[in-house]
Amino acid sequence: MQEDELFNNAGMALLHCCATDDIENVKQLIDKGAPIYYQDASSGYTCLHFAADIQSTKLVKYLISQGATWNALDHNGYTPAEIALSYGNEKIYEEIVGEGVRAGQKAENDEADPASSLNAFLSSKLTYEYDDNGQERVVDSAGDPVMMAWETPIMKSSVAALCDNHEDASDEGLAILNVGFGLGIIDTEFQKQQPSNHTIIEAHPDVLKHMKETGWYDKPGVRICEGKWQDFIYEIGQFDVIYLIILDRDLHAFFEHIPELVNSPNSRFSFFHGLGATNPVFCMSHLHATGKITHTTILDDVYTRISDLHLDQIGMSAEWQDVPVKELSAVWKGVRRSYWNLPCYKLPIAKMNIF
Repeated sequence: MQEDELFNNAGMALLHCCATDDIENVKQLIDKGAPIYYQDASSGYTCLHFAADIQSTKLVKYLISQGATWNALDHNGYTPAEIALSYGNEKIYEEIVGEGVRAGQKAENDEADPASSLNAFLSSKLTYEYDDNGQERVVDSAGDPVMMAWETPIMKSSVAALCDNHEDASDEGLAILNVGFGLGIIDTEFQKQQPSNHTIIEAHPDVLKHMKETGWYDKPGVRICEGKWQDFIYEIGQFDVIYLIILDRDLHAFFEHIPELVNSPNSRFSFFHGLGATNPVFCMSHLHATGKITHTTILDDVYTRISDLHLDQIGMSAEWQDVPVKELSAVWKGVRRSYWNLPCYKLPIAKMNIF
């Protein structure tokens, strides 16, 4: 018998035992080397999908303990957790999401050189252009969008949540820090608040060039810090409002410095909460299955919980507001890498718990 045939037979036998909740034979097959990541040819189901489908908590726990892929997609684009949620089985959903959180934390701890991702990004080419609908966007060297105009409602909602009825507001205006300029959507909204101090940290040379060409260096009250946030963090001052649009591996590293950057217990902090879709720990199996990085409910939930854990470690807690996102199929037409496809965006607003 050929090696491929042996592999397929073992995989199909394992899937059958999972589908029938035959946990003893599941254990025996896995002990003998049956591939726990094997997918059914017709449905795309993995062992964990079948366990979620038959709602066997015991089998789900065992498969997770053996390294089952928590974020694998079936042929309809669903993860095992989403299968569980379709039955209203919150217990199994929580088991799988919990594994996702653990995987995400482990990946952060295992990252050998977090700065390498940032350096690679800063050396890449970024281009400002307009799509077929006349909407401005930023694309990378592969032509994949990294920021687009569809995010405008999210940015407007973020500024409203950060600035409206701020306890430390005065006639002089709020002190605002934004890290990562992008298209300048959120900084345009911040300018409408007439801040006393509007500091922008930006390191990418193509973005800085665009900022100069569009007059940001001449705007009143705007201070532009050219470089990485690490270059300025200890001398930049304190702020009433802080916002981040930076790489995911950089994001949680920044969190540690927030207690030194806030003006008072009333200071508010937020960040673009869409980075789970670009984290390879979350999206690798999605990319393998579909050829596209997609953003699903479970990825969003996992990344939300990881962010909450990081905030808790520095004495902060966040309230999450739901912001509806319009249907984006027209936006992603012809785009190889669509980085958002959820109908709702979770907007975080964090404050310090104690001082």
